[in-house]
Amino acid sequence: MTTRINYSSSRTSRGIGFPHASGGPFVTLARGNPSCTWYPSNSHATPWRFVPRAGHGESLVVIGISVKALHIVSWNIGLRKAALDVLNESSYDVALLQEAPLPSDSWERGSYSRGADVVQISGRAGVLKLKNIRQGGTPAPDEIAISAAGTIAAAHVLPGKGEPFIAVSIYARWERPHPRTPTSWGVGYADAMAHRAISDLSAFVGHINPATHRILVAGDFNLIHGALDSNRLALPARDRSVFDRFEALGLEFVGPRYPDGRRADPTPAGLPADTANVPTYHTTRQRPESAANQLDYVFASRGFHESVRARALNAPEKWGPSDHCRIEIDVDL
Repeated sequence: MTTRINYSSSRTSRGIGFPHASGGPFVTLARGNPSCTWYPSNSHATPWRFVPRAGHGESLVVIGISVKALHIVSWNIGLRKAALDVLNESSYDVALLQEAPLPSDSWERGSYSRGADVVQISGRAGVLKLKNIRQGGTPAPDEIAISAAGTIAAAHVLPGKGEPFIAVSIYARWERPHPRTPTSWGVGYADAMAHRAISDLSAFVGHINPATHRILVAGDFNLIHGALDSNRLALPARDRSVFDRFEALGLEFVGPRYPDGRRADPTPAGLPADTANVPTYHTTRQRPESAANQLDYVFASRGFHESVRARALNAPEKWGPSDHCRIEIDVDL
């Protein structure tokens, strides 16, 4: 089964494989009672343990197909329809998207037109997407409270075989200083949005032991890993704080790192000569072959990260129609 991605203004016709109505996504599992509609429990340690809740949403079937690994992609598609066409013809199971169109009926659309999303592409795993609500409220088991529109999307991923996990897509969009604040930062800064998203996903961390959670995070962070203090395209100390905070939450930096992607040649200014960064973004003045900086990254819960591999499809012939290349992620089951 392949689910075609076809964004529209309706939440229930977004082609993600599971309904995303106000009542949240629901699914009938192939194993167990096939006539019973189930609802995810609020136990982050066992998000796959479902409890009956009658009369909510549609019932769909997750077919338990035995696979050795899930094939996931993280990609800033830049609102490009051609990128959706690539995904629809792909063999990916799940896509973590950035700069995807936000639904016209979403409260987030009032602040921003594009953002993060998690979509199901194949039938090899179920995707139970969490509904975004404004931070400050108490989320239901099928919701996540978020601080800024378009910055984060999360879903429970249930493989046909193997342990489930939470997948999080982050789009750390640029933000400008206050109008009364003197600044020379024409673009602004991205670390604030990244920190807001990290605060939101912290809701899935309930214990100091990272073995209690299985979280995969990927996205466009608009940060340069390992930037030297002389790097004029980064705010190095602030960028480092984002990576440090992931580590403090028990989320390991997975990559992608060279050789899982080509390095820029020559090494961009403001990076150490032995950098393992792999360029994932090119400006409007560049082409894929001249892309210089890495802005896209993958993290996973410590322990769980050992079964996660990431690589950048940043060779010019593999780049694709967006200004960001695809980040392929394999999760061993």
